[in-house]
Amino acid sequence: MKKLLTAYLICMTMPLYAQTLAGKVEGQINDDAKKLVEFANVTLHREKDSTLVKAAITDQQGNFGFENICEGRYFVRVSQVGYQKFKSPVFDLNTANKSVRLSAIELMTDAKALGEVTVRSSKPFIEREIDKIVLNVENSITSAGNSVIEVLEKAPGVTVDADGNVSLKGKQGVLILIDGKPTNLSTTDLANMLRGMAASQIEKIELITNPSAKYDATGNAGIINIRMKRDNKLGMNGSFNLSAGQGLRFKQNAGLNLNYRDKKWNLFGNLTQVNRAGENRTVLNRKFVAGDGSVSTLTQRPTQVPHFSSQNLKIGVDYFLSRKTTIGANINGVLNNILVKASTPSDFKDPNGVITSSNVTNNSNRDRWRNYTLNLNLKHTFDSTGKELTADLDYASYNQRILQNSTTETTYMPGQTLPSPYILRGDLPSDIDIKTIKIDYVHPLGKDSRFEIGAKSSFVSNDGNAQYYLIQDGVEVVDITRTNHFIYHENINAGYINFNTKFKKTGVQLGLRGEQTIAEGHQLSTNATFSRKYFQLFPTVFIRQEINKNHELSLNVGRRIQRPNYQDLNPFKFFLDIYVYREGNPQLQPQFTFNSELAYTFKQQYNITFYHSRTRDIISTVLIQNDVTKVAAQSQQNLNNLETIGYNISFPVKYTQWWNGNLYFENYHNRYWGKFLNGEFNQQLTTFFFNATNTFTIGKNWNAELTGYYQSPFLFGTFKILSQAQIALGLQRQLWQRKGTLKVSVSDPFLTQRNNMIVRYQNMDMTLRRRLDSRVVSVAFNYRFGKSTVAPARRRNGGLEEENRRIQTNG
Repeated sequence: MKKLLTAYLICMTMPLYAQTLAGKVEGQINDDAKKLVEFANVTLHREKDSTLVKAAITDQQGNFGFENICEGRYFVRVSQVGYQKFKSPVFDLNTANKSVRLSAIELMTDAKALGEVTVRSSKPFIEREIDKIVLNVENSITSAGNSVIEVLEKAPGVTVDADGNVSLKGKQGVLILIDGKPTNLSTTDLANMLRGMAASQIEKIELITNPSAKYDATGNAGIINIRMKRDNKLGMNGSFNLSAGQGLRFKQNAGLNLNYRDKKWNLFGNLTQVNRAGENRTVLNRKFVAGDGSVSTLTQRPTQVPHFSSQNLKIGVDYFLSRKTTIGANINGVLNNILVKASTPSDFKDPNGVITSSNVTNNSNRDRWRNYTLNLNLKHTFDSTGKELTADLDYASYNQRILQNSTTETTYMPGQTLPSPYILRGDLPSDIDIKTIKIDYVHPLGKDSRFEIGAKSSFVSNDGNAQYYLIQDGVEVVDITRTNHFIYHENINAGYINFNTKFKKTGVQLGLRGEQTIAEGHQLSTNATFSRKYFQLFPTVFIRQEINKNHELSLNVGRRIQRPNYQDLNPFKFFLDIYVYREGNPQLQPQFTFNSELAYTFKQQYNITFYHSRTRDIISTVLIQNDVTKVAAQSQQNLNNLETIGYNISFPVKYTQWWNGNLYFENYHNRYWGKFLNGEFNQQLTTFFFNATNTFTIGKNWNAELTGYYQSPFLFGTFKILSQAQIALGLQRQLWQRKGTLKVSVSDPFLTQRNNMIVRYQNMDMTLRRRLDSRVVSVAFNYRFGKSTVAPARRRNGGLEEENRRIQTNG
């Protein structure tokens, strides 16, 4: 630690200098049959300590090159699947010899490597990188046929509760990005989108617990970045996938990806279609304490049958104006139709356990959701030193309409005449428009330093109109107690600076981000208004210390903000049944978090990370119960304080030549405390999580996979989520010279994944047990066609990082 602090002070005060030599290293690679070798990995290393300087990939003629190389002694390493590794002799680069053309490099065929290519090219499901945890979904056999939310449930430290709330290490406020762009959705709508998204669309998922200042400061728990598949090949190529699964209900999805790339154009597009049905069975018990201390209960047994139908079309183009300038555009359209039918029998029991009344509520909720986004982008490289300017213009439009029909019939009330059915109809349209502009500039300062600066402005308008009607004697009457019209406008202006440098074996990155928020809300039904204006600074510090080639330490600290979702500020109500509803909270304040992490890495494979965070005004889902009416309201509230402290360990294991594994363990302690509902709230719990991934090689074209995880109980605000566990197993067969892949998998065969929770605070005493449609047998097929040679296509993140996540359109 002393070395880290000393290096940090030196890097803050040392003078900056630029190298004057801009040398060049070139070469060509053939194999032992005198054929050119395409897409071989070529790396340039310093002779003194074997440090990696630059990496390259050979083109279609087997050529590679490194430019802007400083004076020194170097060597080159080459690797490619199916060939033996190659290391060149050491050569000098100096003022007298600024350009080096290496002698023709010849790779020798490795017959053993060719026979084992399937095994050695596969990646583990979970990888720990220096700044994030990566889930390699694309290569996972057991993820085939699953939805993205089902894959997230297996991720280290990630939990998805019964309502779709995503937490990371027990903390809410996770910023979820798709290809670096925010989803602009509320908790419920985001969960619905991820349930309707097939895992076959995903390349990998990145868990970033402490992002740099370049990212939006939102998300106190960090970032989950979902990387979609993108074909990397020149010419015309593509892939097709289809999967089907059977649990309690049938699930199916299909997708088509196309890509065309030449020297001037890159055209790409994908179309996915998903139909997934499920069935969730729940038992919910709530207790009510009377003035004399007697306890009555309400028991509900809802059965939900959701059906997700989704179509997603994305079309994009990149045009290479020159070697230095690229412009691009992409359009994304999502059409989601969600139908959720639910039947909820309810029984009231007196203190003696005798049923005093019973009723049944039948709900039918139709959610039609349309989302269109447009991105225009520019990238310009000024010179070979790495000076670069990028700009993005984004527009997103969300249109949602929920049609809700609820009928409650009393079925039992001894000694009394049964009342007429209670019929409620809701029409909840919502429109959200988002416009953003973002500019980033990178300026190298010598060979080991870099300066970054950027700015972003976003403008959001949200118009939500909840209209409720009661059906009385066949006549529809406006329910003025529930109908509400809410308009919200927000402008966020942000800027950041980042400075990266390296001094000997110590790397430092210092960042500072400033964000100004201007927000106004107007509830037309009551003519109530609110406005907020504030400016906040968010510093970040990253220090990386290389002790030697096998040992490395890193330290990072940062401050983050979590703003309320747009519709969480809207006080309108969304009814689940006559006893439970969700409502917004216009008094909700943003929460602020200070994060710190210390990580140790051994041989770039074995990792242990210690972390601590402290959050003020934590935003959390709570239930508030009225003991007289027996109605519970679910809303977002500020719970004062949350402190999290913990550690995680990950490492690979090679059991045999045909059996490889990856183990991940995490242990953390959460404590919530402060005043809530005129009382003192103080709860804490220690949680651990374990994940094991095993891959097996069975012959030349067969692979198998066995994964499993267990998570002990953890706190989620006032909720205590009970333990969860699941295993999954799958078998994969490569077909037609590896162009086709057939996968068969079974998830949760023993039905161990349950969603059980407890709430006990003040007058709230609730237990919930939910069985999900998690035991599923799936068959998936993927076929790749077209050319198989190329340079990767450009991926743009755009400027909608925060805004997309915060959209909430159904309360």
